[in-house]
Amino acid sequence: MKRQPHLLHILPGFGTGGIQTVLCRVLNGLGRRYRHSILALNGDLSSAERLDPSLDVDLSEGADGIDGFLDRRRFIRAAAPDLVMTSNFGTYDWVIAQAIAPAAPHIHQEHGFGPEEAHGEITRRVWARRLTLSRIHRLVVPSRTLEDKARTSWRLRPEKILRIANGVDAADLAVLETGPADRAMLPAGRVIFITVAPLRPEKRIDRLIRAFASMPSGPKAALVIVGDGPERPALEELARLLGCTEDIHFAGFRLQPAQLLAHAHVYAISSDTEQLPASVLEAMALAMPVVGTAVGDVPLMVADDNGPFIVGRDDEPALARAMAELARNAGLREDLGRANRERQLAEFDAGAMVDAYRQLYDRATG
Repeated sequence: MKRQPHLLHILPGFGTGGIQTVLCRVLNGLGRRYRHSILALNGDLSSAERLDPSLDVDLSEGADGIDGFLDRRRFIRAAAPDLVMTSNFGTYDWVIAQAIAPAAPHIHQEHGFGPEEAHGEITRRVWARRLTLSRIHRLVVPSRTLEDKARTSWRLRPEKILRIANGVDAADLAVLETGPADRAMLPAGRVIFITVAPLRPEKRIDRLIRAFASMPSGPKAALVIVGDGPERPALEELARLLGCTEDIHFAGFRLQPAQLLAHAHVYAISSDTEQLPASVLEAMALAMPVVGTAVGDVPLMVADDNGPFIVGRDDEPALARAMAELARNAGLREDLGRANRERQLAEFDAGAMVDAYRQLYDRATG
């Protein structure tokens, strides 16, 4: 029997987030072609529940006792991987360790920026990326925005950069539409706006709450916020101050947020920074219109007719008007949702994403 190549995945955390969703889809899609080790530096392994139990995956909870370059090098060498995968700037100490003393071919993934770089890159991080990423096997990014940044800001040669668009499985998601709706979170008789995000500062759920609260009068609507995080108490207090506690529902963390998405009407995104958000793709696959901020590749992802509902990042009145128009017009929602689903099927398919990663892993370990 052919030996399974061993892939070591080092992530800031393996909890809620876009890169975790992508990794679960890729590993499940690849089956037992590879053996995997996952190191979650913050100890959060909650996304492991989304992995197929038949996979050969070893999980490491946290990096206690790994404090310096030599410790990181020893850890990687002891794992004896055929390929090292690091993700985002939260793993950059490991990127540096691999750049200085590589133990195996190394691929780094950048899927976006944290709150500290939501409004612009930090100079020392730009230099760190320039000095290290040129020495690894390949940089993988999901969006055209990051692809351009890697070429211009980080000064990588084009052959070092590989863009693999995130993808979702529309057929799997469609099954969820036939299940019962959670009426505690999705009240009947209302136009349901929904967003899925970890409740962190850069996701700017406060912006979405204010826009929802200031929508011009129209059909009764509700806003469902799926996700949890440090901003939740402040966001709940904001909803109370705006008099919207009966209309805004905090669903908390959901292992399968698409179960709620499947019964909502409009997907909303209000972030300061994104790239190619998986939640937007899931909404498109479920034939939903998208309203929100023009960040990352979001304006390029949605169907052309949906474009006017993607507004300037700091223009809350425009966001409120766009939400109100979609709340009023059911026919428009259906038309935009249908166009978004066609765009997702054509450009953001899970099968194509998994195949691209398979080819990448095969070349790197072959």
